[in-house]
Amino acid sequence: MKARLNFLVFLSATLWAVPFWGQETLSPEMHQRVQKKNNMTPMQLADYLPYIHPRVEDPVAEGVSLDVPLEVANRPLAEIGVVDVTAAPFNADCSGVNDTTLAIREAVDFARDHQMVLFFPPGTYRISDTIECRQKLTLRGNGRLTSAANFPCVLVGSTRPGKRSVLLLEPHSPGFDDPEHRKIVVHFTNCNYGFDKSDYQYGPLHPQANISYNQMLKDIDIVVGKGNAGAIGLRMQAAEGSSVQNVTIDATHGHTGMLGAAGSGGSHHNLTIRGGRIGIDTRGFPPEGRVDGSGTQPTPTMAGVTLLDQTVAALVNKSRGPLIGVGWRIRTQTTGPVIRLERDFPSSPYNGGLALIDSIVQFTGAAGEVVCATDKSFYMRSVYVDRSKRVVDGIAADANGWTLVEELAYPTQPPRFKDHTFHESVYLHGERSEQPSVHIQPGTEPPHDLTSRHIWSNSFPSFQDPRAVNAKSTPYNAAGDGMSDDTAALQHAIDENEIVFLPKGYYRVTDTIRLRPSTKLIGVAGHLSNIMTRAPFGKLGEGGRPKPLVETADTVDADTIIAHLGILLADEAPGECVKRHNENLPYYALSWRCGGSSIVRSPHIARTHLYGYPLRQPDGIEKFRYSAPTVRISGHGGGKWYNFFIHGLAKETDDYRHILVENTQGPLAFYHLHAQHADSYAQCEIRNSENVNIFGVKSEYQTRFLKVKDSNQIGIFGHGGNATALRGSAHYVFIDSDNVTLTNMSDQFDPRLDAPFSIPYKSHPVEPYSAYGPLIEIREGKVTSLPSNEDPVLWRSTE
Repeated sequence: MKARLNFLVFLSATLWAVPFWGQETLSPEMHQRVQKKNNMTPMQLADYLPYIHPRVEDPVAEGVSLDVPLEVANRPLAEIGVVDVTAAPFNADCSGVNDTTLAIREAVDFARDHQMVLFFPPGTYRISDTIECRQKLTLRGNGRLTSAANFPCVLVGSTRPGKRSVLLLEPHSPGFDDPEHRKIVVHFTNCNYGFDKSDYQYGPLHPQANISYNQMLKDIDIVVGKGNAGAIGLRMQAAEGSSVQNVTIDATHGHTGMLGAAGSGGSHHNLTIRGGRIGIDTRGFPPEGRVDGSGTQPTPTMAGVTLLDQTVAALVNKSRGPLIGVGWRIRTQTTGPVIRLERDFPSSPYNGGLALIDSIVQFTGAAGEVVCATDKSFYMRSVYVDRSKRVVDGIAADANGWTLVEELAYPTQPPRFKDHTFHESVYLHGERSEQPSVHIQPGTEPPHDLTSRHIWSNSFPSFQDPRAVNAKSTPYNAAGDGMSDDTAALQHAIDENEIVFLPKGYYRVTDTIRLRPSTKLIGVAGHLSNIMTRAPFGKLGEGGRPKPLVETADTVDADTIIAHLGILLADEAPGECVKRHNENLPYYALSWRCGGSSIVRSPHIARTHLYGYPLRQPDGIEKFRYSAPTVRISGHGGGKWYNFFIHGLAKETDDYRHILVENTQGPLAFYHLHAQHADSYAQCEIRNSENVNIFGVKSEYQTRFLKVKDSNQIGIFGHGGNATALRGSAHYVFIDSDNVTLTNMSDQFDPRLDAPFSIPYKSHPVEPYSAYGPLIEIREGKVTSLPSNEDPVLWRSTE
């Protein structure tokens, strides 16, 4: 009782201090600037101020503060950027005896406000109400209200073998008992800044999912206790950097395992859901969306998903763009359908599709009637179905054994919208068809690694790994302060150790950091542990060619890992430095040349600004333009990349690429690739390469997404996003390349737009969809294009 009273005293003191930050610290001048910049009334600003974080000034403006709060008792974890939820002042009970709802809620807010990770040591945490993880807002130096990308909610559990961190919703918790009025157990949400159009009528707490960045739930399980038939285990409709990883949800006594999903640079991996009526439901949730509308960001991508014994459906999908599922296992005792695909509103003709790849569907009771019921086009490849009469209406399977769906493209034509007609067809070797393309083989059982080949192993390293060496510890003594030169310290640690951990900080380097084939370089979170540089650049600025901040070994048998780590590029420097390099940035982020079982997981490779967005640029500071690719994959470069995202406006040459893949034989796989906003010829490029698969693309631009040249065995499975191509061009350009497969082309656009319009800071206008096509193929100079009102469910190159 005494401990609870002490906690409530701390809680009340903290709540008194935090909400009124804006009123206490904003100067009258800044008040006026914020109102003017954001077109707000004084009353609107007063409503929003409690939800605005103060601007971080240094070492990187509008970045991450390196101050360590004094309140937290677990000092070793605090020093690396982690808050222990079981330590003072929160003292959450991990024995499963006491209710920890209030303690966890306050710890979530505290860790968010101090830009730290919230850690749940192994054990059971009893809760009786929703744990809300709400990302707030922050200010730029020019007064613009913006997303608080560096103030996310990051909840992390135990990675110790056999020692899980579990959130247990107590039996018969208030408000969770009614399936007609569902309630969420763990809810990641955020605030809006006027929905990009100064619309403040709903107040700050109405979510705006497209600016919900870097939210994370990792290595924490959720269990719904008895008597909670209306419980939804988890909801995270979020964008760049947001992810659910290594999570099991037991919804046996609940309604839905996970509602909605991340996309737009966010994705989910290694997720298991047991029981419930529905495993994953991507429809909306008020007030953010209608219950009969979409509840995702574009192109949600999920690898390594297991859905077990749901009583209604394993998946109900109404995603924005397509949902991309790779390495799934579905088990059901019903007769199906286990997958339901629902059509969105006619103004969004391409939403709601599905690509399911390297997956298993098992009927363990009576023989299944059907796997999939659909109003939408979908695509399957290497899907093994056990004991079902049909895959979908019109496509038979073996009710008594296994059926291998080698490839199935199932087109369903969208309804007309006003005067607009849209098509989702199949294009094989130059021929168009509106009929399904079916390749099915009976009697074939799945290989043992069909799903596991798409996910990392259970021994994946983390900051909790006893083998991990802290780069700030003796004898390495990296400073991580954004100003000191940490090149020698980082290289020393890498040369002597396999697993090197970078705590929260900015690690400035002046020469390329070179990884060994076995190096595992890990951070506490992608936005918190950052490798970067600033002038003077040292060896990075020498020579005639751009140099990478980080470079891997060039070997086929590597098991290199980069995980939860940022590599930042800043385009500002003193004017004489910019001129000395002919205005071209003399360095780039990453040269990736390792293959084998190498992995990049939840990186934060970004183009940033040392001074943020100030009212005035500092005297003497000028900006570079980007010419070298931010990421170059070459040599033996391959492996698996999870949740890569990059965005932001900058000056670029026309041959700049966010990612350039060149002269590599792979295999290389991206599990969600989000690259956008560049004004160069294309966001990404693949040339003279083989065996590259991209599972889930989301992008925004006014040029092109991908150029593929002189390459072979290239797969792009799913495309979405509010992008428009250059007039007369296309999202994809394939030049003299063989065995190229593109599926689930599902871009979002406004069909009402009938003329181009310009947008600030962009070289090219937003075009109506009729001005460009989905793809262009150029073979020996001959150009073939698809109609502008066609988004194919399957397209394969003519050779």
